Amino acid sequence: MKVILALAEDRAICESLRASLPKTDLLLFEGSVEEGLRRLITIDADAIILDDAPHLGVDALRRLAEEAPEIPVAVLSARGDPETKASYTMAGARVCLVKPFE
Repeated sequence: MKVILALAEDRAICESLRASLPKTDLLLFEGSVEEGLRRLITIDADAIILDDAPHLGVDALRRLAEEAPEIPVAVLSARGDPETKASYTMAGARVCLVKPFE
């Protein structure tokens, strides 16, 4: 069983992730970086999925990298330009996936 923490303002992101992950994985959803950091105190997450939302983004990724550098972070972004991908990679993301997905 994997434990995955999803940080997104849009609940639909969580529902899409839940539908795509194996039933044995535990997906936890938080709407802000502060709530996500509090959740990380009580769980041992295998990965974090961060949505590029107005109140999240690169600043949230930097905070996550400071507080939990050992947990890999995947970013979901609506912008696929090289500058956006590079900024997330430099801030600590393992991968930057462009939405919408096919």
